[in-house]
Amino acid sequence: MGNMAGRFKADQPPRGQPIFFGSVVKRGWVKKSWQVRFMEAYPSGLYYYRTDSAELPEDALGAPIAPAGFIPVSEIVCVIKPKNMERIPNINWPMKKHDQAQLTNCRWGVETSIRKFYFVSPTVEACNEWIEIVSTLLGQQRADPTSAGLARNVESDNDDDEGNDTDDELVDMSSGHHQPPTQASHS
Repeated sequence: MGNMAGRFKADQPPRGQPIFFGSVVKRGWVKKSWQVRFMEAYPSGLYYYRTDSAELPEDALGAPIAPAGFIPVSEIVCVIKPKNMERIPNINWPMKKHDQAQLTNCRWGVETSIRKFYFVSPTVEACNEWIEIVSTLLGQQRADPTSAGLARNVESDNDDDEGNDTDDELVDMSSGHHQPPTQASHS
């Protein structure tokens, strides 16, 4: 698996049934443009394809094409729920204009060892489902004593020109949601 332009490359399409799948809009690393992709979650990681439909394209021989990219679970540090990512430009999504305004609630991402990946899901439910799926995969990965990945807070990172990284909300992987610090009660 090489790392070209901030991308993990999958050598071959995944085997078996995906745990979850659906269309997402993915933010490019170099040009920072948003593109619709079809993404599948497997125990090994997230695979995405250059298509926006569940019908994955096939090569001339009828075999499914290799994914455009792959985010291995072993490389994911944490799930991010960005609070103030820049306004998403007009995405060519099969939805009505007034529904696009709600996309701000549908943003999520993952931080890996090499960069942050940002996505937008078509619905809040799909967004929450993706966050839960990735959190579950991370939990399983962390339960494996051979993996040493730990969640960490990110002060800043040169991956983003717009400076949006500082307000990302890190999701607690053990429970999938935030828990406020508990105060010890004095009795």
